[in-house]
Amino acid sequence: MPSRCCITLLQVAALASVGWPTLAAGELADQGKTAKTITDVPVAAIDPPEKEFYAKRLDYHGLPIKGAAVVSDAAFYEAWRRIDRLLRNDPVILANLLAARSEVAVAAI
Repeated sequence: MPSRCCITLLQVAALASVGWPTLAAGELADQGKTAKTITDVPVAAIDPPEKEFYAKRLDYHGLPIKGAAVVSDAAFYEAWRRIDRLLRNDPVILANLLAARSEVAVAAI
């Protein structure tokens, strides 16, 4: 049974710069991934934790999904799948969220 998670969209003025793995220009870590293969992409650690809270991150096509260290990786993958279900057929909504520098926060319950 998948763990329960709460997804909240947060809009922020600025994102902290964090050292992420280097990818080719325009390439995203989850590029070409599906709900079945997203677990091939590791949930990244944020060190030091952003805002002294957000210690993990996974992106949905550039949209940051962040959570505390206590949030399981399974919750991040489930958040990715749910966002994919909502946005996969409407790239305009994703583009608007990215333009607004939105983020998704996963809270452990």
